[in-house]
Amino acid sequence: MTRVPRTRGPAPQRRTLAAFLALVLLALLGACVVGGPDPAPSSVTAQPTVTVTTEPMTCTEEAASPTPDPARGEPVRLVIPSIDVDATVVPISLSADETLVPPADVTQTGWWSRSALPGSTAGTTLIAGHTVHAGGGVFDDLDQLEAGDVVRVRTSEGWVAYRVTEVSDLTKEQVGKDAHELFSQDSDGRLALVTCSHYRLGAYARNTVVLAEPA
Repeated sequence: MTRVPRTRGPAPQRRTLAAFLALVLLALLGACVVGGPDPAPSSVTAQPTVTVTTEPMTCTEEAASPTPDPARGEPVRLVIPSIDVDATVVPISLSADETLVPPADVTQTGWWSRSALPGSTAGTTLIAGHTVHAGGGVFDDLDQLEAGDVVRVRTSEGWVAYRVTEVSDLTKEQVGKDAHELFSQDSDGRLALVTCSHYRLGAYARNTVVLAEPA
């Protein structure tokens, strides 16, 4: 991963946010699914259900050619043409035991509702999704993205387009250490996509983190 030179330490409240981000991300990224030979959303029973109403998942001309103007709002749909992702986005938040609750459906993605809204001029929008070892997870191919690939987010107000700038393969320890840099709410408006990677001996050892800037 390309490192950004640090000029000064974050203010105390930002340090607190960075530490909180690290804990939240580790909680979420531990929820990746190993799965069987034919995984199905209904088979993932150990995770809580998040019920959100979004627009129907239909392929339309609007999805292929969204308006280029940012439309700040809560995300409801994520489209990544280069890896054939067209998925519902649901809000995710902390449960009573301070665990970040991922979508129960492995074909959905989750937007951390304490991160920036898509289309915001400042802050990182964090969207996470499942990797399923046997296949069927929404972000199974996230590590195949390349710089320049287009990511589109449908919000309650319209479409926001991003272009991938960085694809990183990180250990969970690196994600925790670099949480403030990777998921900063002080940055210009941008998008971060996160999932698990490197399945080994029944667990995922690393994380894929994709950063994208407004197109």
